[in-house]
Amino acid sequence: KKGINKKMKTEKKKLKIGVAAVLILAFFMAIIFFIVKIFFLQSAEPELNPVAAKLILSKDKTSVVGVENREEATYVEIPNEVTSIGYAAFARCKKLTSISIPNGVERIGNYAFSHCWGLRSITIPKSVISMGWYSFPQCYVTEKNIKDESEKELGGLTIVDTDKDGFCILDKKLLKYRNTSTEENVSIPKGVTSIEDYAFEKCSNLKSITIPKGVTTIESGAFLGCSGLTSITIPKGVTSIDGFEECSSLTSITIPEGVTTIERGAFWGCSGLTSITIPKSVIHIEDDAFYGCYVTKENFKNESKAEASGLTIIDTDKDGFCIKGNKLCRYRSNRTETNIQIPNSVTSIGEKAFEGCSNFSGINIPNSVTNIEDYAFDGCCNIIKLSIPKSVTKVGENSFHDCYVTRINFNNESKVDLETKGLTIVDTDDKGFCVRNHILCKYRYSRKEKDITIPKGITAIGEKAFYDCRNIISIEIPNGVTSIGDSAFRLCMQLESIDIPNGVTNIGKDAFSECELLSSIDIPNSVTSIGECAFGRVGNVNYSGSVSGAPWEARALNGVEQEGL
Repeated sequence: KKGINKKMKTEKKKLKIGVAAVLILAFFMAIIFFIVKIFFLQSAEPELNPVAAKLILSKDKTSVVGVENREEATYVEIPNEVTSIGYAAFARCKKLTSISIPNGVERIGNYAFSHCWGLRSITIPKSVISMGWYSFPQCYVTEKNIKDESEKELGGLTIVDTDKDGFCILDKKLLKYRNTSTEENVSIPKGVTSIEDYAFEKCSNLKSITIPKGVTTIESGAFLGCSGLTSITIPKGVTSIDGFEECSSLTSITIPEGVTTIERGAFWGCSGLTSITIPKSVIHIEDDAFYGCYVTKENFKNESKAEASGLTIIDTDKDGFCIKGNKLCRYRSNRTETNIQIPNSVTSIGEKAFEGCSNFSGINIPNSVTNIEDYAFDGCCNIIKLSIPKSVTKVGENSFHDCYVTRINFNNESKVDLETKGLTIVDTDDKGFCVRNHILCKYRYSRKEKDITIPKGITAIGEKAFYDCRNIISIEIPNGVTSIGDSAFRLCMQLESIDIPNGVTNIGKDAFSECELLSSIDIPNSVTSIGECAFGRVGNVNYSGSVSGAPWEARALNGVEQEGL
């Protein structure tokens, strides 16, 4: 009996130890699970953390006129007191995935949801009695995700069959890829037969795209401006090719057997191409299909009988310099060097050789160069130091158009007056502001700045001073400015806020044209001259002065939308 009791005590002790061990193990497992959970939650935070749209409302709080955080907003809650959604109010809110208009909203303006590529769900209440004729351009939604009780036509909206993984497809045609700016490599789904116009337009983050078998057509602009694209394989079965305009990082292209037509401008501006292969099946190569492309003879294989229109065959291709004979035909714009040394073998710099090369700030032209052709450095707006050797005897028209240097950074040993060839000598060049005689001639745009304050002392903003500065959101103009030149802010497509100070008397032609996110702008009564289409596509111009011709192509004047616009 004593032995049995002893054995029972021993078993109980073992059981207690076992239970304790299990509890300790469970405790540590819980800690590990908690740590792992926290880790994954933190790593997924950018995707799991929704961002509310910060609405800009009218003074009476009844109209949505804009969104402060267009680039970040993932969802929106519209207040119940809102009765209208204004012109371009949510335009380019690309991360919005759904929109539910509350009951009570009566009016949705033109371009209200323009380019909201991320929208997958739309709800419109029956209270809406007025819908802009183009309220949802560049929006793609499946029919099952549209709830429209207003029975109004959703102008510009494209209804698709599927939109899985960002691919918006209708009748086997890929209409649009919802670009999130995070993917670098994508594969188009099987079953697609056509890649439509502008499907991947300006998806500059993409490095490679896989096109599946079954695709027969690539339409105009399909990959326009995919400047990061380095690799793409076109499958057999494709019969017509278009749409690779300005894919400047694409280095090699092989057209597959079976293609019969390369459309006009198909590879326009693919300045990085160093190798091109065209099969014998190609019958038609349309005008300028390879305009702005330069390859050596050994890297160009054309088995067809058609001429590669626009292509330039060069002798050497080294370090980005495309040279034929002693002529520099083109410098490849996909290069990243900031200081350029032109080879000593070059005697002539060709037409548009450096056109639009805005990456570099300095260039060394050797004594061997005697001729600089038309538009050679057109648009090289970030050159801050320039030296022209005495060997140069001929300079073409507008060779240095849209180039700005201070006199201290300009050394011209030639006898040619470069100011007659487009060069602008400025007094100061501080923080990107190129100023001459108190006129802001040019703002050197790096595509990073969003909020700009123009320096004090400026009396005029020159022609195209901020032209195509697409990332700028707000600009502050100082007191003392009296004139805003032609196209001064044209194509500032993200511009949402700008105040024109009292004292401005002249606003030039197209000055704010295509600033489509500028929902409203106040014009002081000091303004006595306004150019044609000065506010083209601006939402609303507030002005009570005497200049005729209102609203200068804006959508509305003093809150009243113009008939026929």
